[in-house]
Amino acid sequence: MFIAGSLWALYLGFAPVYWLPTIDVSLLSNVKYLVLIFAIIATLTQALLTNKLTLPKGVYGLPGFFMILIFSTGAFYQAEVSGALQRTQDLFFGFIALWAFHNYWLLAKNPEKTLWAASLIIVILSAYVILAKIGLSPDFRSPAIFNWTTVSISGFGSLRTGWSNAMSFYVIPIFILALYLRKANLLPMLILIFLSLIIFLNQGIVAGRSGMLSSLFGIFFIVYLLSPNKKIIFLLIFLLGVPALLYFGEQYSSHFRFDRVDAEDINVDNLDHLAAGRITTYIFGLEKWLESPLIGHGYGNAEIKGTEIHSLWIRLLAEGGIFFFSIFAYICIKLILMPPFGRRLKFLSRECTTFDKNILYVLYFIILQGVIMSFFEPRMLLGSFQVCAVWWVAVGAYLAQIEKVKNLKRRV
Repeated sequence: MFIAGSLWALYLGFAPVYWLPTIDVSLLSNVKYLVLIFAIIATLTQALLTNKLTLPKGVYGLPGFFMILIFSTGAFYQAEVSGALQRTQDLFFGFIALWAFHNYWLLAKNPEKTLWAASLIIVILSAYVILAKIGLSPDFRSPAIFNWTTVSISGFGSLRTGWSNAMSFYVIPIFILALYLRKANLLPMLILIFLSLIIFLNQGIVAGRSGMLSSLFGIFFIVYLLSPNKKIIFLLIFLLGVPALLYFGEQYSSHFRFDRVDAEDINVDNLDHLAAGRITTYIFGLEKWLESPLIGHGYGNAEIKGTEIHSLWIRLLAEGGIFFFSIFAYICIKLILMPPFGRRLKFLSRECTTFDKNILYVLYFIILQGVIMSFFEPRMLLGSFQVCAVWWVAVGAYLAQIEKVKNLKRRV
């Protein structure tokens, strides 16, 4: 599975990259999709040759995919052709990637290293964004299709918010290497924390509050889970983080829009201003849903003056109606209620190694990050596959890891 693993790492590492200096945008996009397709083909071919091809059960397999297609029929037929095809393509690639990576996770030896390698690519790209910001490397401009923004403004993504959101999926996998330490070792953990903070600083430079908060959540969770000496680690994070906040303090304050808060006059309008108009879009989205509660108004037909509803869930209601919303909500809720916090993992605790449990936690919190951000972003999980590719493969890996744990119980 070396070839498949290399292809997966390469694709996932460059999935949120929409442009690179001197490379044609269309060429880069096509190459990325080719790498993804070859990774899928290599994985499924190996699974077929070894007679081990398997798909997740229930809503994460073919039944779930077809249920979403059926319940999104109204949204599809009411939408513009290009919009309908784009959303269907994102859904198709999401499920195919989930199924293929599910097989890869079951077949490969140490498949978690693939996620770590992808995160390392993101660390390198993030470091370049930081260097460009402080003037130590060229601050290249994006192509015209992305409004000629510089690397230090939007990273290598199409929009700075999308770039920041995508980055948050990589801060937890960067710590996978710590799972291989045979004993508590402070130095490797410090190195991994430093790498994760490179990703976070990159997010702070390009902005995107949801992604930044999600990364903070991820870093503190994984450090708490894996650190040999939690007090010292958190102290060092503080000592590293404070200078960075002081250096970029004004910029961070602007990104979080604290300057928009008037403590003496807090009302809905002020809060809406602080939230960049999100409350207005939420109210508009709910009103649009009430106009057509069953099938919605179609993909892309629930925008307010060209602005998307900044919540995946309200957008699903407005565009696809209650049935489309319900099936995807069920898929996410079922994921959240699975182990590692369910009864089954506790029952299997004697057979599970610490490594197995920690892998489950890592994958679980990647999934949780995406679900949390989906409440504040319109295209999180559904609508921008390349930004959320790590989330979809993490779902496949998570379901496969649970299967491994179950099989371990059967062998005992």
